[in-house]
Amino acid sequence: LKDVLLAKSDELTKACRDFLELVKGKMKQNKKLSFFKHEIREWMRINPNNLKHYLRTLHFYGYIRSIGGNKYKGGYEYELTNKDEYEQLQSIVKTALDQALEEIRKAA
Repeated sequence: LKDVLLAKSDELTKACRDFLELVKGKMKQNKKLSFFKHEIREWMRINPNNLKHYLRTLHFYGYIRSIGGNKYKGGYEYELTNKDEYEQLQSIVKTALDQALEEIRKAA
């Protein structure tokens, strides 16, 4: 039930969320603060159109932001705006679910 509530409360699609979590993991593993589109393509071997869609969606919702560069000199550089947002969402859903279950137990 928690997974279903978490998926419904997330504004990103499952595929986009999975992509974002993979990028977060890779950045943490490499101890990097920013990334370029070509780095993600090399690492994930992802279709360029899918990558463009994910980056556009993440930028639109404010999960990443462009911090420099241009399309003629190596591409744009991106950084994550909030690395812990998914853990915070998970915590909120878990707390709400626990409270609801406690209320049900008290009523029974």
